[in-house]
Amino acid sequence: MFRRLYEEGALNQDIAAVDESEVLKIFDASRAGMRVGVAGNAGSMQDRVLQTDPNAVFDVEPLTGPMGIRVPGELGNNGFFVFPKSKVKTEEDLLRILAFFDRLLDEDVNTLLLRGIPDKHYEETADGKHQWVDFALFQREVKPYRDMLIHNVNNVKPLIDKPVAEKATRITQENTKYAVPNPALTLSSPTYAERGGELDQLMTDAMIKFVMGNIDEAGYQAEIQKWRSMGGDKIIQEYEEAYARMNK
Repeated sequence: MFRRLYEEGALNQDIAAVDESEVLKIFDASRAGMRVGVAGNAGSMQDRVLQTDPNAVFDVEPLTGPMGIRVPGELGNNGFFVFPKSKVKTEEDLLRILAFFDRLLDEDVNTLLLRGIPDKHYEETADGKHQWVDFALFQREVKPYRDMLIHNVNNVKPLIDKPVAEKATRITQENTKYAVPNPALTLSSPTYAERGGELDQLMTDAMIKFVMGNIDEAGYQAEIQKWRSMGGDKIIQEYEEAYARMNK
């Protein structure tokens, strides 16, 4: 499908070289019709597009195909934090840090991270919901902390927002129903740990070459065989063995 879109000129012709920051600039300048991104960013994305083109029509939709909505299952976390012994010298220090992280998920602190300061960034409505007072100020003053720290979007009162942002929130919440699990995500492969980056890059390069028409179907299959011979088969074997051990 991507190869056909590229041939028709519907896909960015600089796909091999363009980086994410440039993609954002192109989209924000209303020079692109569609972008695959994080649904939760729909509200701020719309704001930036409308600044460039006030007549732009902006919407957000889940990934949908012949079998309906499908979302790739993920690990179930958004990264992790580590506390090195070289920096955290005592058990008392560690407990103090853990207590801070524990507080982040309490409703009042969680609200601070996701909404900011009452009457400055947001306000509470008569029916107990939240609405923005100054979303741009929130983006500058609060969002950097929100993005660095843990939070729970379900542990805060509903937000009255622009329609596209509310729709994006509903899509995010409903995506759980459509997740396609990948059992290998929680398994371990020593070969992948050692060579996974190199092998992933090989297949990414092959995909781009195929999309741009530099190799044909036979060439793409040859790259897959190269991946397998360079360690892919070993990775498959190790994941199969790990899966069997997990399900004993």
